Amino acid sequence: SNIAPVDEPARKAKLSELMANFTNDSAFMIAYERDLESKRADALFQDPLAKYLVGPSVDGIASKKTEKNVFFQRFVVLSHIFRILIR
Repeated sequence: SNIAPVDEPARKAKLSELMANFTNDSAFMIAYERDLESKRADALFQDPLAKYLVGPSVDGIASKKTEKNVFFQRFVVLSHIFRILIR
């Protein structure tokens, strides 16, 4: 057969690396969005620690107009709703 064998350890390592990067980028973007919201005059909430959690890769990610940005905007609103509900 012409199908090359799968290097399972390499595949798992690459998948692990991709997930770690996605998780880190997601956490940095959430902190970034929370910081933006906290700076607004009509902010739904204040998160004074968010600015300290923004990672170095956020500028490149945030400058892209993608569906991810919509996800994070929704996250901000949902965070506010959950905060109200658990009070």
